[in-house]
Amino acid sequence: AAHAIVALSRLRPLDAAPQTWVTLARIDSATTRGLIQRRVVERYPNVSMIDLSVVQQAVDDVLSRVTLGVRFMALFSLAAGGVVLIGAVAGTRRQRIREGVLLKTLGATRRQVMRIALAEYISLGLLSAVTSLSLATIAGWAVVDRFFKLAFHFPATGILGFGVAIVALTVAVGLWTSREVFARTPLEILRAE
Repeated sequence: AAHAIVALSRLRPLDAAPQTWVTLARIDSATTRGLIQRRVVERYPNVSMIDLSVVQQAVDDVLSRVTLGVRFMALFSLAAGGVVLIGAVAGTRRQRIREGVLLKTLGATRRQVMRIALAEYISLGLLSAVTSLSLATIAGWAVVDRFFKLAFHFPATGILGFGVAIVALTVAVGLWTSREVFARTPLEILRAE
């Protein structure tokens, strides 16, 4: 009787309870995966088999949604920046008209005024592009490298494309808001002031 009491005292409470085991497998072929899962369950009923390809697909789905969200926010930020840029250029429209009129009054040709305006808008566009894309690249690197712990790949063609688009948008908006300088004579604009 003392021997049975010692044996029972060594037994932990859950040792006699039914146990379930879990195994992980990654098998690309659905038919092979089904066959192996069936054989494992038939032979070992207390073993559950988790398919890693399904887990990987779920993780990929979540990451693709996160990527889509990040891209949406990036495009939204670019659109908001474009609106701010248009507002900034349009807000200084009167000043640019005065400068153009002054240049024309001092004898500048329409071509010279156009080149000056073009140089100004190209410079403004380049400054906007370099600043915004540098900040976006640094933020992208920080998120990818620090948060997701992945290797960051610099998207040179995308960055170059956005840079050209920003410069083109700045020049187009600037020249569009300055069209009054080129369409009217200095005397008309000075009388309107």
